[in-house]
Amino acid sequence: MATNRLPVASRKHRDKSTINLEVGARSQAACGSTLTLLRNPAIQSTETMNIMINTQKFRNLLLMASAMLLVSFTSVGAADGAAYAASDLTFKEVKSQADGTVQIVFTSLPETLYYCPGAKATTTKKGVELTFVRSRIKKKPKVDYPAKLFKKGEILKVVTVPAKGNPVFLRDGKKLVKLHPADAKK
Repeated sequence: MATNRLPVASRKHRDKSTINLEVGARSQAACGSTLTLLRNPAIQSTETMNIMINTQKFRNLLLMASAMLLVSFTSVGAADGAAYAASDLTFKEVKSQADGTVQIVFTSLPETLYYCPGAKATTTKKGVELTFVRSRIKKKPKVDYPAKLFKKGEILKVVTVPAKGNPVFLRDGKKLVKLHPADAKK
């Protein structure tokens, strides 16, 4: 059943098209907008209500898709030159080596378009502050300590930092998270 069919009595008298004479319907242009149909109680039908509901669903779907697209563009833009947060990294092992370096074995979030090429370091009075870089797959950013891959049951990354006995920290926004030496209190 067509959505623009109306009783013969409500047709415009000027409309002499064959379909309207046979079926008792008029063109959509003659019917007016959905809003016009809803304002006239003589013309209202369940079909008109279905049109309105489908239009609202489409509008809501379009708004949701636009919002998701906007969020994805802002997250992509923020990722270049960004750093991993402490919650995005899993540290498997942090230990001192005989030569005074600190070996950090870690994994980062599994991502399709981004990876961790290594860490940038800043030496301060407190010790060595590391920032684990988050970069697009096709880019090769400069890092102070590149990450090397190795497999030990799972794929892990290793960063070796020449700490020279200084504590090593992870820069997490404005906070510092101590990685080495681990605090004795827990």
